[in-house]
Formats: sequence, C-alpha cells, structure tokens
Amino acid sequence: MAKLDAEIPWCTIILVAGTLIAHSLVLVGNLEVASMFSVIGESTSGWSTVGIALSDALSSELDVLMSNASDILTDALEKVQEVQETVDFVFGLAGSITEDVLSHYSTVSSLSAWTAMNASLLQSSTFSGKWVSGSPATKVKPIHTPRIVAARQKQLTIRENRRLARLYQEPAMLQLQRTGNLSDLEASADAIIDAVWANITNGTGIAPALDELEGKLVVALTGAINTIINDLVEVMYQFVDIIKPALAQIGVWVVSFSDSMQSALEGFSNTIDKVQKIFDQVMSSLSTSVGTDEDLVIYDSYAIFDSNNVGYITLADITEVADLYGITVLSGDTAAELFEKYDEGGDGKLTIDEYAMMATDASIADIMPIMIRTYAKLLAQIGGQVGSAVMRDEVATAVVDFFTLVSAKNLTKVGWVSQMLVNHTLPITFTHDVLVELKANMNDPNALSNLDVGAIVVNDMAWLGAKATAAAVELMTDPWNWENEGYLAADQVSTIKQIVQWVLDSNNTAEVVSYFPSPFNEIAFEDLVAAFGNFTQMRSEAYLAEEAANETDVNEAYYSTGGATALADVLMGGIAASAANSDETQLAAVNNGVYAVPATLLFAQWLSWNATDQAAIYESECFNYTSTSSSTMDNFVDQVQTMVNKMVSFLTTMSDYAGDDGIEQLESFVADFAEGAVDDIVNVLMTYVDDVLEEINATLYSPQAAQMALLQRREQIKQTGKMQQRVKRQDLISMVDNAGTSVSGVVSTIMTLLTDIQLALPTVVDDLKFARTEVSAIAETLDTTFSNFQSSGPP
Repeated sequence: MAKLDAEIPWCTIILVAGTLIAHSLVLVGNLEVASMFSVIGESTSGWSTVGIALSDALSSELDVLMSNASDILTDALEKVQEVQETVDFVFGLAGSITEDVLSHYSTVSSLSAWTAMNASLLQSSTFSGKWVSGSPATKVKPIHTPRIVAARQKQLTIRENRRLARLYQEPAMLQLQRTGNLSDLEASADAIIDAVWANITNGTGIAPALDELEGKLVVALTGAINTIINDLVEVMYQFVDIIKPALAQIGVWVVSFSDSMQSALEGFSNTIDKVQKIFDQVMSSLSTSVGTDEDLVIYDSYAIFDSNNVGYITLADITEVADLYGITVLSGDTAAELFEKYDEGGDGKLTIDEYAMMATDASIADIMPIMIRTYAKLLAQIGGQVGSAVMRDEVATAVVDFFTLVSAKNLTKVGWVSQMLVNHTLPITFTHDVLVELKANMNDPNALSNLDVGAIVVNDMAWLGAKATAAAVELMTDPWNWENEGYLAADQVSTIKQIVQWVLDSNNTAEVVSYFPSPFNEIAFEDLVAAFGNFTQMRSEAYLAEEAANETDVNEAYYSTGGATALADVLMGGIAASAANSDETQLAAVNNGVYAVPATLLFAQWLSWNATDQAAIYESECFNYTSTSSSTMDNFVDQVQTMVNKMVSFLTTMSDYAGDDGIEQLESFVADFAEGAVDDIVNVLMTYVDDVLEEINATLYSPQAAQMALLQRREQIKQTGKMQQRVKRQDLISMVDNAGTSVSGVVSTIMTLLTDIQLALPTVVDDLKFARTEVSAIAETLDTTFSNFQSSGPP
C-alpha cells in the first residue's frame, strides 16, 4: 500500500481561525456594548444631576429672590401711599398756618389802628374799653389748623388699623380703637404757629406795619415749612430705602432676561428636552420590563376619566377630560369610534375592564401613561407652588388649584384638606379666603376640572365642621374684613350668594344654617341666598360710603384754605397728591401682600409634600410601565417660555426705574425735593399772601369794616366746602401765574415719578407672583422627572 504524503489541514485551520476571529469580534463587541452602557449610565447620571441642580437653583435661589422682590415692592407700594398722604398733610398744614397767622394779623392790625385813631374815645366811660380788651393779642388762636390736625389723626388711625388687621389676621384681634397721636400733633402745630408769630413780631406780640410784614412772613414761613417738611423728606427716603433692593434685583434681571439670554435659555431648554427623549428611546429599546405595573396604570388612568366617581366612564367623560388635559390622540371622531368599539354592553358606559381594552388599543397605545403623567406633572407643579407660597393669597390660590385637580380623582384627599379648613387647624380668615378663591375659580377658563369643585368642598366642610363653615360664611358679609383680605368690593355680593348656594346644595344644610346668626337661622332655605346678598350689599354700601366720607373729610380739611389750594394747583396741577390712593386696587395689592401665619405655612408644607410624593409615585408607575421618563406631549421649553414671558412683562414696566441708573435718578429726585421744595412752597404761599394783604390794607383804617370783614371771613371758613374752594381754584391759578410765581418744578417731578411707580406696582406684583408660580412649577417638573430618571435609569 502506498504511503500518503502529509498535508496541511487548511480547511480546519481556516475554520478554527475564523472561529477565533469571530469570538474575538464578539468579545470586542461585548466590550464596546459594555462601554456604551457605562457611558449611557454616566450620561444619565450626569444629565440627571444637571436637571436636579437646576431644579434646586430655581426653587432655592430664583424663587426666593422673586418672593423677596414681591414682598419689597408691596411694602414700597404702602410706603408711597404714605408719602402721598404726607404731602397733602404738609400742604394743608402750611396753608392753614398761613391762613391762621394772616387772620390773626388782620385782627390785631385792625384793632391797633382803630385804637390809635380813636384814642379820645378810649377815655370815655360809656365806651368802657370794649375794643381794647381784645387787642393786641400775643398768641395766635388757630382757626384752620385744628381741622387739619384732626384730619391727619383720622388718616393715621385708619392706616394703623389696616396694618394691625394684616398683622393679626383674626377677627377676634381686630377690635381696634381709634387711637393716635392727636395731642402730639396739636402741640406741634401750635408750637409752629407760635414760632411764626414770634418771628413776625420779634417776640413782642405787636403786629408790624404792613410794609414790613411781607419780609418777616417770608422768613417765618420758611422756618415753619422747613420744620414741617422734614417728616415728609424722611418718609420719602424711607421709601427709597425700602424699594432700592428690589430695583437693584430687577436691574440684574433686566440684563439676565435680555433677548440674547432668552435665546440661550430657550436653547438650553430644548437641549434638555432632546436629551431626555434620546435617553428614553435607548432605555425603551433595551428594557425587558415594559408593561410592569399595568394594573396600577389602568386603575389610576381610569380614575382620572371617572371624574364624577360613579364607577363607569361615558363618552362625555372621555372627551371632556381629553380636552382639559390636551390629549390630542382622542380628538375628532377617534374617541367616539373607540368607545363604541369597546362598549360591549352597549349601555353607553365603560367599565374598568372595557376601558382597559380600549386604552390598550394600538391606535392609542400610550393613552394611559400620557394621562397619568399629565396628571402627575400638574400635581407636582401645584405641590411646588403651595410649598413655595409664603403670602396668604398665594397659599389660598394653590389650595384651590389642588382641590380642582384632585377632586376629579381622589375625593378622600379632598375630604382631608376640607376637614383642616373647619377643625380650627387654620385661621377662619384663611378658610374664608379659600372659599372666595373657589368662587373665583368657577370663572377661570383654565381651571383643571369641569366639576363644581366649590360644591364638593363646601359639602365636605358642612359635614365635617358645620359651625366653622357657618362662621366663614358670616365673616364673608363683613366689608371691612373683605377689604383687608385684599378683595374688591364689586365681587363681595356675588361671592357670598354663591357660597350660601353651595351650603344649601350640601348634605348638611340644616346644621350649618342652625349656626347662622339671627335672623338668617330663621329664614326659609329658599330665601337665604337673597337674604345674605341683600344684607351684604347693605353693609358694603354703608362701609364704602363711610370710607368715601372719611376720604372727603380729610381732603376737604387739607385743602380748605386758599393757601393749600394754591399749593396743589401750582405745584401738582390741581390734583391732590393722594388722589391715586382712592383706587381700590392699590389697597387690594397691599392687603394681598401679607405673610401667611405659621399654622397656614405648616399646612402648606404638608400639602406640598403630599402632592409631590404622590406625583413621584405616579411617575414611577409610568416609568415601570413604559421604561421611559416622559411622554411625547411633555415639553419643558414651553414651560420655560411661559415663565420668561411673565418675567419680561414686569421687567419692561419697571425697567425705567430699575438698576443703578433708576436708583440714582430716584435718589436725585428726592434730594432735589429736599433742597428746593421749601422755596417753592414759600413762593406760592407768598403770592397768595399778597392777595390777602391787599384785603387787610383796604380795611385797615376802617375798624367797623375790618371787624365785619373778619367776621365774614371766619364764617366763610366754617362754611367752606370742597366745591366752594374748587370754584376759586382757577382764580388762584391765574393769580399765581399773573404774579409770575417762581417754582423749580421739584415737587411736580418727584410726585409724577412716585405716582407712576404707584400705579404700576399692583400689576408688577401680580406679574411677579404669576412668574413665581411658573418657576415653582418648572422646578418641580425637573425634580420629579430627573429624580425618577436618576433612580430608574441604567447604572
């Protein structure tokens, strides 16, 4: 047998080599995949850290700065109102002192002249010194000044009562007395008048000759007005000190929210949206646990559609909720077609099992996580808003938003919160505010529910605390409390009528009504709404009439003299400095800017924790079910844009006053006023004095005519009203213009600036509060999303 030659097994070698190469490639591939997973994990952790850090910055830095700015601007609004009132008082006091001194001079001069001309008669026993006994006096008897002082005391008392009302926030604490510093004001005014007269008479009490009076009066009035105006300048500088930090911060924001920065912020927001979507796609494709927690997702999404809590869903439920939540996949005929397809019983009602089949239909496969995520996002935002709220009105508004959202899904939680409103955990004034906000929420087109949320809450309150519910309703009839809670008078009657109607619609009407004060607890139920409405209307009209009368009394007192009226006409265009104070939105803005009491803030924190924790649970459910952290509808950039728009709105309004330039201008105007206002006031008054001195001169040597003119002048003073003075205003303006009165314009300049700021601040504060709610909402959205992403993403 022939011996075979040895051959190299190339086929085997090639196969082995190929196998080794293939395994090596697989190994390399696996290593690359492992590296990729490591990078993805690092990226997930890194971007989650970015998102959470941004959330912390928004909530702990920007939100705090905005809260402080809102608080400062509210205080500044109150202080500028005080400045305006003080200007009116200074003008009134300066005018009254001038008038009193002139009246006294007229009396003394006339009697002295009469005495000199009739010396022989003074020796007559039949005359018996009748005229001598009244002349010449050394002390001025004030005629006008006491009225000015009384008006100022009333004004200060009203302002102090309002301040105390905001401080205590409890009706029991609001039994305020009309106390004030009347005696101090009187003593100060008397001292100023005495000083003026002493300067005019060189301390002798004897009136100088007419040709010497004007020069002496200029010196005396200058000294007096310097004394009077010091308090006004101090209040102006207090206003500057209060508002400066807010103007400085707004100046920083003006730069931060410039067009270029807005573009950068929008770009960053888009980046976060894209990164989140990319990670979601990778994680979804790699996950093997899609569909986990399906039962929970079905139950929770079904509960959202079953907003009436009746145990089934109608087509109307689906379309209404889809519209409220902006679920576009159910638009058009889609909802009706799917409903008909899965309504196996044909009764127009979907059970939870029928709903589960519909919700997993391929055409709307993501409907359940979309619904739950939308709900969770809103819940987290409300949690952020109520948690960051520090003002009374902010907390009340956030609580109503919570009620509105949760009432469609979890009536048990609505009951828990309602119970706290009536179990004495919270001030009754806060319960009152929540009821008012529930009524206001009825007309909000952006409300998160189509349910009658107020009826649901009041029904729970009536069952859980009938007596406290009745007390809150009774408090709502008080116009003084209504005003001090920061609400407008025009809304009071309609609000009380709606709240009473909700009580009547509750399941515990009789018990609540039994706690109403007499005669309301004796009136037929069907007449209660009208009875409360009429009673509240009557109280409101009486209160508003009293406030208007007080304001009229004060203004007429301040401008009851020719000198004060001339000051207003020449230096302020004929308008009282405090004219803008009568706008009730000014007072409402100040009264809204009140810190909630500790009990209310503690409640707000509890509610915030509850809302944000539950939102996180819902997000986790959805993540487990879909292996993604967001739905296709989620869009962070839109939230940011809403916040930016509101920021830009109030920044535009305040830009002229903000930053270093605005602060410098404000300080400069106040300094100019402090330096030049006295001269302007004296110049206007002396022009007026010239006219009065002509009257004195005309009657100086006719004692009978002088005495008659004096009596007539005093009678006119007693009868002078606002309308009579206004008739003279044009004459006074002409008189001052014709006399060529020299004024610097410092008064009108500072008053125009302060009035412009005053009129802008209520809107600015409202915009700032709205922007704050958006900041809180964005912070909670970021925190909830990226915290879940961080904990559930790849390692």
